[in-house]
Amino acid sequence: MLARISQKLPELSSAERRVAECVLAQSKWFVQAAVANIAQEARVSQPTVFVFVAVWALAGFQNSNSTCQPVLAMTVCLMCMKN
Repeated sequence: MLARISQKLPELSSAERRVAECVLAQSKWFVQAAVANIAQEARVSQPTVFVFVAVWALAGFQNSNSTCQPVLAMTVCLMCMKN
């Protein structure tokens, strides 16, 4: 998944690219961070983070507390640990 994101960087909009770069640089943090914190770190809006995650199917969101809750995120973490 991370390799695919890295390969697609040139095709992403500037906002999507900033979120992608955040994922690539801090993937373990990303899957557990609050959406607001991700948006602040990537310098994008919170909806941009939601759309990015939905498109890439990185994680599910729990609307009650607006945090990235791992759904497929465990796969991302495991991939990071292997690299």
